[in-house]
Amino acid sequence: MKDIADKFTAIRPDVHVEFLPAATDYIDLAQKMLRAAIASGMPDVTIGGMNTVDMLAERKLIMPLKPLIASEKDWESLGYSPSILSLGSVGGEPYCMPFTIAIKSIYYNLDLVKRAGGDPDNLPKSWDEVIALQRRIQGLGNSVSGLYADYYFDNNFTFQSLIQTQGGAMVASNGHVAFGSKEGLQALKWLRGFGEAGMIDMTAQQSYQAFAGGTIGILVASSSNIIRLQKESGGRFPIKVVAFPRASNGKVPGGGASVMLHAQESDKLKAAWDFAKFVTGPVGSTIMVHQDGYLPGNNLVINDPRYLKSFYEQNPAQRAMVEQLPLLTKWHNWSGENSLKIIDVIRDHMQQVVTLKKAPEETIAKMVSDVEALRKL
Repeated sequence: MKDIADKFTAIRPDVHVEFLPAATDYIDLAQKMLRAAIASGMPDVTIGGMNTVDMLAERKLIMPLKPLIASEKDWESLGYSPSILSLGSVGGEPYCMPFTIAIKSIYYNLDLVKRAGGDPDNLPKSWDEVIALQRRIQGLGNSVSGLYADYYFDNNFTFQSLIQTQGGAMVASNGHVAFGSKEGLQALKWLRGFGEAGMIDMTAQQSYQAFAGGTIGILVASSSNIIRLQKESGGRFPIKVVAFPRASNGKVPGGGASVMLHAQESDKLKAAWDFAKFVTGPVGSTIMVHQDGYLPGNNLVINDPRYLKSFYEQNPAQRAMVEQLPLLTKWHNWSGENSLKIIDVIRDHMQQVVTLKKAPEETIAKMVSDVEALRKL
């Protein structure tokens, strides 16, 4: 962000960009915004989770972008497709600029795959096949784990991805919870399968360290970790990254962060808007992709030789993730006063299933009823 801000102020010396201390994660940032609104200490801009947009818009803590977009003379030429903007929309209207887009992905340590009798050129096409390969890798012994799926620390992103790639939904068109469907039950069964095949419950950071150290064969995590894991593994073993298995009617929820505007005064709002366009534009997106490995929220940069064309040609793992962009759908946002608590409730139910304390069949009904109760409070 400092690199991006330095380049922005070089062409806009009239605008001063000052960074506040970073939040620990998306939910922490959303809670800071709620407290700042009470204390009249809102920043002009935040880069926060797309899973919090509805909650912040509902409380009128972020500015709608439609009037700002309408003021642009040639908006269509700036590279923001309707599908990308829909990731941060509320009621069909854009409220943020997607910046660091990520999808849930599967990382394979191809050395461990081969040692377990798998074929690196013919990796699993279904979750049942993934679990079968997990068991074989687990059987290698010597402190090798077959698989870790980051389900606990990702704001329900894994759960949503498992459901929506099957063609299911978190909420139905009538507003009621929809994940009590066969897709939701199947998602819990796969999570249970991970646990039964030997998955050790650990923190996300521990799993990244273990995968980079060569002791986890399969890692289910955000695509944003590609560059980090490649660097930390030091080339000691080949890594392949693939998208989740997907049904023909399945969609891929797009997670990650977006630029949100909070400034109220016209001069500050104009400066914030210009900064948001720069951050998510070709220069900002190119810097971000090179340093962090997220997917860009701007279509102009992907195939342009001035920006990311050669990068994606040289990095097939990232290119494979970019090819998922046309399939993206919105990361579901819970609205209402208990929106953040709902995330915790779903997470805790999943942990009961993964750690084999509860069965998927008894958990799914309780999960639905608990969430519905929180939405009615």
